[in-house]
Amino acid sequence: MAKRPASDRRSFLRSIANDGAATAGSLFGALGALRGQAQSIGAELQTPAREAGAEPTRRRAAETHLDMPGDAGLIKAGAAAPEPAFASPIRDEEGAVIVLDVRALPAVIAERRATSASSIAALLTVDAIAPGPIRGLAAAFALALASVGSAGGRVARIHAAAAALRNAAPLAGSLHAELDALLPVAVGGESLDAAIAARAATQLGQRAAYGKRIAATLKSAGLARGATIASGPALGATAWGDLAPLHEALRHLGVRTFTIGAGPTVDVLGAARLGAIDAADAVRAGLTPRLLEDGQLASEIANADGPIGALILGSDAVSRTGYAVVPAGGVGLAAAALFSGVPVYLVAGSVATDVTGAELTKRVEAVNNTAAQRGAPFAARGVTSGVQVATPRVELLALDGITLID
Repeated sequence: MAKRPASDRRSFLRSIANDGAATAGSLFGALGALRGQAQSIGAELQTPAREAGAEPTRRRAAETHLDMPGDAGLIKAGAAAPEPAFASPIRDEEGAVIVLDVRALPAVIAERRATSASSIAALLTVDAIAPGPIRGLAAAFALALASVGSAGGRVARIHAAAAALRNAAPLAGSLHAELDALLPVAVGGESLDAAIAARAATQLGQRAAYGKRIAATLKSAGLARGATIASGPALGATAWGDLAPLHEALRHLGVRTFTIGAGPTVDVLGAARLGAIDAADAVRAGLTPRLLEDGQLASEIANADGPIGALILGSDAVSRTGYAVVPAGGVGLAAAALFSGVPVYLVAGSVATDVTGAELTKRVEAVNNTAAQRGAPFAARGVTSGVQVATPRVELLALDGITLID
């Protein structure tokens, strides 16, 4: 298969990340340039180039409620698979935040317009926003929305917004870190917009640097061009934003083909999986992904004579006590790898915290219980009455024998 050229957008972002920004003015300039580039790409998406007969990814107007139609992410039988189209996971506009609802991906790009912090908290509660560092940016924009209004109630609104966001995403380390950093700025009356812009530009550079560290770690372990690498889900641009570190690392290593575990479902019928979103992100990054059910991938990893040379998992909730929260299926993949001597690496979306294993266990149970209470219509399709079906979203992984790349 011919090598896919890097997109103009991705090359543009890499140049900003590599050059860095030394002053506040250059930071704002970078963010302004990013917005301009996004507008340019948005215009191009109106008339996307595609092979004859291929069905384009459908665009749906922002919806006013949180219910997702059951067939939103489904492709009709016999229809050509849609090409992976770009849509920013989250972006701001005057008086609102536009959020990409991952529950319709990868077949449909459904965007929601949130005009309040509580709206963003609600989207987080129903897992409409991908798990990962992108939730930190969502929290930042939510604080900005909460800060608008009468001066008298501003501080109270900001604190209420922060509490709602933390409760909506108790396992999103990036979200909690972003709130910790921005709350003093917001309450102190400083320019919140300036702080958000500066942090966004800085994080872009940090992700590019993180990708190089991941590449260096894998290379030092003997993994380079020609290596077969497997990963869990939630490591693509939809979860991380531009320049997802793992995809950047694979690009640096010259590894084009890799295998992704399907992970938990994202849509109400259970047809689309979190790993499928990563796979679409990988195609846009110029990689060639292979998507496998977690059980099948675990079998490949456990085969001592199999092709898998390393397993990489992602987490946005890592504890210094030796635990991490991963998408459901990750624990089984790690167990198979450790059993067969395949090295396991963890890519962290946020810095490790002092949260105990017991507290993380409680939060994992709460997140999974909340998901179960929302219902999973797909779970009842293949079972009879009297059968209990468990559909966890996340799992707690012990880091014994696993290398954390920080």
